[in-house]
Amino acid sequence: MQWAGAFLLAALVSLCGCSGVSSSNSSSKSQPPSGLSYTALSATYDVGTAIPVNSPKSGGGAVTSYAVSPTLPWGLSLDSTTGVISGTPTVASAEANYIVTAFNAGGSTSATLSITVASRAPASLTYSSNPAAYTVNEPIIGNVPSNSGLGNAVLGEPRASATTHNQRQQRRDYGHSIRIEYRIELRRHCQQCFWEHDRDA
Repeated sequence: MQWAGAFLLAALVSLCGCSGVSSSNSSSKSQPPSGLSYTALSATYDVGTAIPVNSPKSGGGAVTSYAVSPTLPWGLSLDSTTGVISGTPTVASAEANYIVTAFNAGGSTSATLSITVASRAPASLTYSSNPAAYTVNEPIIGNVPSNSGLGNAVLGEPRASATTHNQRQQRRDYGHSIRIEYRIELRRHCQQCFWEHDRDA
C-alpha cells in the first residue's frame, strides 16, 4: 500500500512538471517571426562607394536564417544569419525590388527593399582649349574634355567665319549630369562647322 502511494505521487509530479515545461517550450519554438523591416527600405547607392550597413528588425519568434530574391546588385550581399546587407556596389543598375525573407521553424516573414545603383557623378568638367580660336579651312586639333566620366571631343574643320559664341556641353551618367560652357571663335568666311560627339554611356 505504501509502495503504491509513493508510485502514484511520483507519477503526478512527473506529469505536472514535465508536461508544463514541454508545452511552454513547444509554444515558444513554433512562434514564427513577424513584421520584418529594414533600416532603409528604399535606397540609392553609388558605384564604388561602400553602403551604410542596412540592418533588419522583426517581432515574433527569433529568426534563424535570411534569404533574398532576386540576387542583390553586384558587390552587395546579405548575411544569411544576421540579415545585414552590406558591401560596395560595382555595377550601375536600375531601381528594382528585392524581397528579403526571415525564417524559423514556425514560419517566415518578408520585407521588400527598393535599391538603385547609380554611376558616380562626373565632376570638374573642363576642355583642353577654352576659349578656342580656329582658322577657316584648317582642321582643328580635337578639343578634349577632362572629367571623371566619358566625354565628348570637339572635332571638325571650320568652313566659315562667325562671331564668337558660347557652346554648352552636357555630360550625363546614370542618374547624374554635369554641364560646362566653352567659348569658340571662327575666323573669316563661314558656311559650316560641325561637331562630333561620343554617345552617352
